[in-house]
Amino acid sequence: MIGKYLIVSVLLGFTLFSSHTLMAGPAIQEMVGIMLHLHHNPSDAEKTSLQKIAGDSAASANERAIATALLNMHHSVSSADRENLRKIAADNAAPAADRTVAGILADLNHTASDADKKELEKLQ
Repeated sequence: MIGKYLIVSVLLGFTLFSSHTLMAGPAIQEMVGIMLHLHHNPSDAEKTSLQKIAGDSAASANERAIATALLNMHHSVSSADRENLRKIAADNAAPAADRTVAGILADLNHTASDADKKELEKLQ
């Protein structure tokens, strides 16, 4: 009987841990929303939102870097921003949501592909 509870506890813990790693915080969710309908560059209202994230000391360094890259985007991100985004995407210590968004944004040209949009939708 104790063995059954132990197995259930381990499986439940694994499930909770796995789902936690895929969860996106409010800043990432905001940027995902922008990226899902982005065409060429963010709107003025979206830029205001991105400026708030980029300047928010409570946001993580990754969130601020992603917001800055998206804010500066014109058709695609700059080479300097692309380099920072690729570092985030390759950082196994970074949250999965940050890595996903950074990887997609690094290669985004004008708008997200259908495949990228499906990945982004998982983060909402």
